[in-house]
Amino acid sequence: MAEVTMDKIVSLCKRRGFIFPGSEIYGGLANTWDYGPYGCELKKNIKDNWWKTFVMQREDMVGLDSAILMNPKVWEASGHVTSFSDPLVDCKKCKTRFRGDKLIEEKSNEVYPELAKKHIEEWIDSEEKDISKDNNAFSREQALELMPLLEKDQGKFLMEALTPLLQFLDITCPSCGSHEFTKPRSFNLMFKTFQGVIEEQAAAIFLRPETAQGIFVNFKNVQTTSRKKLPFGIAQIGKSFRNEITPGNFTFRTREFEQMEIEYFIEPGSEKEIFETWCQISMNWFTDLGIKKENLHFREHTKEELSHYSSMTKDIEYKFPFGWGELQGIAYRGDFDLSQHQKFSGEDLQYLDPQTNKKFLPHVIEPSFGLDRTVLTFLINAYHEEKVESEERVVMRFNKSIAPIKVAILPLSNKLQEKSYSVYKQLKEYFTAEYDLSGSIGKRYRRQDEIGTPYCVTYDFESENDNAVTYSFLMLLIPSLQLQKGKIVSLYKGYENEQKEVFYQKPVKKAINLVQRGANILEIIDLDAHNGEGENLSIVKSIVLNTNVPIIYGGGINSFDQIENLINIGIDKVILGKRAELIIKQAINVFGYEKIIFGLLSRGRYVKLQENDKTQEIEVLRYAEKIVSFGIKNIIIKDLDTEGTLLPHFDETDRVISFFKNINVFHAGGISEIKHLQTLKKIGCKGALINKALMLNKLDINDALKYI
Repeated sequence: MAEVTMDKIVSLCKRRGFIFPGSEIYGGLANTWDYGPYGCELKKNIKDNWWKTFVMQREDMVGLDSAILMNPKVWEASGHVTSFSDPLVDCKKCKTRFRGDKLIEEKSNEVYPELAKKHIEEWIDSEEKDISKDNNAFSREQALELMPLLEKDQGKFLMEALTPLLQFLDITCPSCGSHEFTKPRSFNLMFKTFQGVIEEQAAAIFLRPETAQGIFVNFKNVQTTSRKKLPFGIAQIGKSFRNEITPGNFTFRTREFEQMEIEYFIEPGSEKEIFETWCQISMNWFTDLGIKKENLHFREHTKEELSHYSSMTKDIEYKFPFGWGELQGIAYRGDFDLSQHQKFSGEDLQYLDPQTNKKFLPHVIEPSFGLDRTVLTFLINAYHEEKVESEERVVMRFNKSIAPIKVAILPLSNKLQEKSYSVYKQLKEYFTAEYDLSGSIGKRYRRQDEIGTPYCVTYDFESENDNAVTYSFLMLLIPSLQLQKGKIVSLYKGYENEQKEVFYQKPVKKAINLVQRGANILEIIDLDAHNGEGENLSIVKSIVLNTNVPIIYGGGINSFDQIENLINIGIDKVILGKRAELIIKQAINVFGYEKIIFGLLSRGRYVKLQENDKTQEIEVLRYAEKIVSFGIKNIIIKDLDTEGTLLPHFDETDRVISFFKNINVFHAGGISEIKHLQTLKKIGCKGALINKALMLNKLDINDALKYI
């Protein structure tokens, strides 16, 4: 796959309406960005999923939405007024301003506090009186003067060490190449504004630089009204503002940004276990939504890096196109914040343990997610380029739950507008849907590819007669491509890479395309390839030769010769049905049971078999046991109508569970609720097929996967 670059991501975002430059028609405003129609949907979906995961589905979490403007004393208590600053230097030649510590980190690929300490210790340990004379840095004696500041005043130490390190590492101005910089100055990152109509110092307030302090000052209010007992957390999503001097890399670092933060209050002494738990929970949230594990890692902060309030911090970093960057921080803040606010406000913020009647200030674990960085991460992770017949195109593969548009309705012709639009109106009540009539069907599918739409509904001329539409749905049973009567129905490679397809294209061409996209198993259904050496068997053979992936075939097989033909051309597994019962033993003896899957077709409680022109009704379990006695080890039970539960359809529960444990049984059809999956898991099913239930929004796929 082609390399993903920031230029490609920025271009896509502008082209497809994810993110636009801020105030663009007026020449823009540096490092401000506006989220377009698809971008705001993506952002909202991520927020909703985060809130559902960390608040709605947990009993120990509550929410808060605090004000952006707060009493200035809040920021005095938190330390932001005195210590929330960056060390800035100016190039003496071109007058451009930079963060000195970032210039050093970019040149050395080391974190500045660690690098500064390392070099100072080297200077001190050196026997030379002035080892860095040639680099115009400072002497051993000067290094000795800095050493005590390592323990007493970290901020002052960083400022003092900055100039000699810029010289020692031969840092040049990124704008003009000059080596001359001014001495560093401290620059507070908070945006200042004024409350009221008169701009005077007494009325000065700040835009909040973080959402956390709004949670801390409301701790007592929230705990009292929610009656939560430790441990419990308060979550908040909201805007923060930092006057960063070196923002950049698109939306990775901006002056206005949104945070998803949790302050989790705990009893002192329990921090280590809870800290590690939150680290794993946080990582799982990203991977559950499809972020590739190989592009994520933890980075633990060194002693020199730790904030003054933290004794334990880990970052989850993502491998962006420009390198590893912080995606989320998990910090153990102790009782610093509550103790500071208790001291400055005079209010008692202690927690009363109802069991011991002991009062104490809770300690805090803080998982802090950057929403804008998270959106950027999902955009990069979803970005794929593929080449189809010398044509390159972009496909965005979002997890279904966060995709901006869930379903697109694409009429095959302008003549089909009226009824196809009625389908759109019906779906619009339940999903973020899009109706697209502009351009060829191929171009419309490519547009949906580029915005990451997981479901596409094609309304064609046959729909006018049978009131049916063709759409892609999600199969959990077998990640596959289904070919029905020569038309492509759907492709699936697990639940992360759902694809929508143009259903009338040629099977071989489309199968090759889908494998190029990453399909690892193809399933062909009802292609009528069993009729000797006919045309359709040749189609299947071409798919086998041109795709080089395992292929499963099913439908219309009633003779040993048909099985032999299919396996001889390279089919990996053959699904046999009711008409193939008499040849099962022969097929297993010749090809082995691993090549054969039996499809047990049923309606309600009974299997209907056609034998000697007479219809017989045989109990599902009895018939399944009969098939297993032939040597079959893989069975698909279809259309068992699981309204409520599966078990009532079987006579003996213990017998069912015992049978399902000893064979690979999959169930297809009639699954629309979690309770159906719970029953399947209980009796030992190895998997399930889910389709229309997902389209009707009756079953959440992430919940379903817990049972499959």
